[in-house]
Amino acid sequence: MLFVWFPFVFFSFFLLQDKEPKKFTCRNSVILELATPKLVDVKESQKTEWYREGYFSYISYSDRSHIFVHCGFMVKRPFLVEEDFVVLENNISNKGHFRKGYKKSNNLFWREDFYAEYGVTIAYKNIKEENLSIFDKSLSNIIFKK
Repeated sequence: MLFVWFPFVFFSFFLLQDKEPKKFTCRNSVILELATPKLVDVKESQKTEWYREGYFSYISYSDRSHIFVHCGFMVKRPFLVEEDFVVLENNISNKGHFRKGYKKSNNLFWREDFYAEYGVTIAYKNIKEENLSIFDKSLSNIIFKK
């Protein structure tokens, strides 16, 4: 049984970038490290949009999936709330607000994690089912440093 699982575990690990994680600074004191998925035959690009109290940073893939990081205040959360977003999990705690689900229009998956202590939201959307585990792994393994 171990032999059967070994290639899957190795392959899943390989799909997370093998270079340094992407780093985002929030309010000059919190650094977020995120190992983004590396998808085979899918190109990645990144852009950042600033506003008065913070920024949105988008990591987009050529298959239309993407991750975004939001640092800042003066915005209405959660972000992924249109009628098209079906919520399958919704957890609110003193650590933040954590939600995931799928979009009715395309049956692709999304997840949105808000970390109240840091004022940071990290989310993905338009994720195919076969890539869901690597995107979940990416968001679940973020590192915050003060």
